[in-house]
Amino acid sequence: MDSQCFAVEEVTSFFDALNSASIEYALVKNIDGELPGRLVRGKDIDILVPAERLPHYFDVLKELGFTEVMHPQSSRAGWAFAYGASDCFMHADSSGLMVDVRCELCLKALEDNIWIPLERHINQRIWTTKVWDADNGCWRVNDALGFAYRAGRCVFDKSCFPLPYRADIRRLAEFLDDRETLEALRTIFFKFTPTLIAMLREERYESIIDAYIAFREY
Repeated sequence: MDSQCFAVEEVTSFFDALNSASIEYALVKNIDGELPGRLVRGKDIDILVPAERLPHYFDVLKELGFTEVMHPQSSRAGWAFAYGASDCFMHADSSGLMVDVRCELCLKALEDNIWIPLERHINQRIWTTKVWDADNGCWRVNDALGFAYRAGRCVFDKSCFPLPYRADIRRLAEFLDDRETLEALRTIFFKFTPTLIAMLREERYESIIDAYIAFREY
């Protein structure tokens, strides 16, 4: 086992505990298949939990030995949450396994330190379309919405398309023609969406950010 990564059992036991406690949750992403056996120490697991279920979730984490730590992009760290977005929280256990929990998918605004939620109907759809991931023993965001979120995260959060994200986008390339994905992309990129889709098909990742910033046909 790579000592730089968490053991498979450390990751799967966390999800087992959520499942046993009947916590409603969804894994946001599993970039480049890092879960369950290649999660590098220092990285976290990103999950969503409905706002009304957070107290139960926090109780379960406490029973598992997790404690809250400062989330570097939370309100406590000086970030703002626009349009009704909920705050985010980070917890860690004694082994250093960290879990980032939010109540909805959000993207960074182009302004500094502001989170903006995806459209409400997109976030609501997460809970009616989440899928069971048998390999990891957990519930996750479906691939159609996950694809749109990855594209948005690259443009707004990272200002680039990192190699692991490119690999995920290639793996999910069929969703470039998926109606649910296109609807979600349009709520993020509006009239830039056809251009984005064309550039993703052609794998022109290095040019997408500049093309988006220069786009004037909104």
